[in-house]
Amino acid sequence: MLERIEVGTVTSFVYKSDSLQVYNLKTENKTIKVRSNNVLPFVMKGDHIKIKGSLVFDERYGEQLHVSELSYVSLTISLIYDFIMQGTGIGKAIASRIIAAFPDNLIEVLERKDVNALTSIERITRATALVVINQWHAHAGKVALIPFVESVLENAPVAQRNRIKSSVKKSYEFYKGNTVEKLKEDPYRLWSFCSFKDTDAFAKAMGIASNDNRRLICAVEDVVYQKLSEGHTQVYPLQFLDELEKCVGADNVIKAIVAANYSSKHNHPRLIIRNQEHLNPVQSQFTREGFNLAAQHEHPDFIKLYNQAYALPGTAEIERYVEEQLTYRIEQKIKNIPVLESDISSYKLPSGHKLNNKQKLAVETILSNSVSLVCGGGGTGKTSVLIAANELIKRAGHHVLQVAIAGKAAQRLIQQTDDDALTISSLLSKIKADKSFLNSLELPVFHIDEASMVDLLTMFKVLKAFEGKAIRLVFIGDWAQLPPIGPGLVFHRLMQCQSLSKVELNENYRNNSGVIDAADKVKLGKIITANDEVEIIEYDENIELNEILLTKYNEAESYGSVHIIAATKKMVSESNQILHKELRKNDKYIKAVPEFRLNDSVIYKKNNKQLGLVNGSTGIIVSDGNDGDIDLVVDFDIEGKTALRFDQVKNTFRGDYILQHAYGLTCHAAQGSEFDVVIIILQPSEYLERSWLYTAITRAKKRVVILTKTDLIQQIIDRGFAFEEINAGLYL
Repeated sequence: MLERIEVGTVTSFVYKSDSLQVYNLKTENKTIKVRSNNVLPFVMKGDHIKIKGSLVFDERYGEQLHVSELSYVSLTISLIYDFIMQGTGIGKAIASRIIAAFPDNLIEVLERKDVNALTSIERITRATALVVINQWHAHAGKVALIPFVESVLENAPVAQRNRIKSSVKKSYEFYKGNTVEKLKEDPYRLWSFCSFKDTDAFAKAMGIASNDNRRLICAVEDVVYQKLSEGHTQVYPLQFLDELEKCVGADNVIKAIVAANYSSKHNHPRLIIRNQEHLNPVQSQFTREGFNLAAQHEHPDFIKLYNQAYALPGTAEIERYVEEQLTYRIEQKIKNIPVLESDISSYKLPSGHKLNNKQKLAVETILSNSVSLVCGGGGTGKTSVLIAANELIKRAGHHVLQVAIAGKAAQRLIQQTDDDALTISSLLSKIKADKSFLNSLELPVFHIDEASMVDLLTMFKVLKAFEGKAIRLVFIGDWAQLPPIGPGLVFHRLMQCQSLSKVELNENYRNNSGVIDAADKVKLGKIITANDEVEIIEYDENIELNEILLTKYNEAESYGSVHIIAATKKMVSESNQILHKELRKNDKYIKAVPEFRLNDSVIYKKNNKQLGLVNGSTGIIVSDGNDGDIDLVVDFDIEGKTALRFDQVKNTFRGDYILQHAYGLTCHAAQGSEFDVVIIILQPSEYLERSWLYTAITRAKKRVVILTKTDLIQQIIDRGFAFEEINAGLYL
């Protein structure tokens, strides 16, 4: 393949990810499609670049220039047209007028920021002139910035140098013309745009000492940020000492904590230090250990350092806002929804049954409080409470809004309550698109289902959207299930709130008594024992596990729907491969997608409004295509029979499958679903703790089969619940 060199302007993107960019480059003669990987600096729309690469023809995507070298170039007259029209709203006619007005000295006019010269041209306003001038200098700044980075990193590996150059470009979007000055003043400012490792390499190349306070403070900031990704909104030094030592070395750990503590007293601090007044048992353990470690130094300052919690300013501010808003709403007095007690007592569910005493209390609590919480395990009648509450609320002339975190949970909510439901993200999008939407709802009752999964940032967005509007917030969930994927705790803090009206349901209507017994034992921290509905099988090797898995899956199919729940994606994938291969080997394969066969258990991994499917919809393949437009038909558990084309099964650009086998699921994918039989595979894993096991067990309506290594169940029980290990600063 012949290499070629092209100079042009990035006009649009075909595809963008963390590892690949495909974009259109407008050169003097034509527009070409360019493919650039993550070893090279990433570009932005409007960048003017010089590239070297090989032209490759792909049958699917056509002709592309695969880049081997990339650099930023100063603008030339041949690029002026493209430059003026990029992002300024100026068409070709006005761009031509500008160039015609200054055929020889346009670059000089732009360099000296001569606004008056540009506005002397017909139809060029001062605002337009400023945009063109600012864009010119911004690009000039980028062109000057790269040589600075190159000179600093001349001895760095090529891949790292290019990563840092891309990060410096991102920092330019924030610091603009002051970027070089800002980075010279404190190279650790780059951390906001890349990893600590790359930032540290950049700073060391600039001669920053290993014990420099700028480095030490940034290292603490980085480890606190790492802990945020694990769910902690605040952390004690004992929670991040190991990570901090890896960043700065053992000799600098104490210096870093002292420097971070001191810096928190400055205006606009990079870290917030909290003195704890409310401590849960895990936090108390950290403070006791911190006291003991600090006491070894025989210095009071160390005791203080080790017993303070460190948080990022943005996270602390979000937590403060959520705490204030929820406290205000809990204390807010809202007029009761006028429903007679006799209407609640006599209410009959679609099944013909009446509410039990706890369910009636839950409905009354929802109708008479501005914020309420309904908690209960799977099958305890939380949905029955919603059905009754919704109908009585609407009879009284009020509105109901139902939301859930996941699309599948929202779909199930619609199916179970026969009322509309949305994901939280789709509701927020709806509010953003239509500012008057909420004004049309008079004092709505806002149900948040599976609320134990709601993280801090999601709660912040919800409260921000409803700020200043009177609503009734209803949190529905199960504290023992999996905690939020994102940082923070909301539902669990509400459970601890003494001033909040809450009802915990405890009579189970869904599961068989043996399944209930196993789930309750996990909740109470007791070892699970086998019974008529719960089978526990120990295995030694994976080969033995595969054989047991096949046998038990075949047996379980007589009970109805069956799904395997495993802790790791690797185990889920292996289970899917084994069961698809063995169970479907005699079934007809699907011509368009031979990876699938009739009767395959499948899951859809994308939200598709056109099809009415959500990420997590599960079903069975019941037919291949019977005409040219349809390639297969899936009977989904909730949505029913749905015809799919090939492009709705496989992402043709990325090459991955939207429809996947679903004999096995992760626990998160299964949450919010219920199956007749659940086969749980337990393997040594950091993800396995009591909330994981409890959630997996409570997905089963009739039967649970647990495949485990010896003593692993006891180890899981002993670990406690995941939410207990999360250090969160929200207190109500």
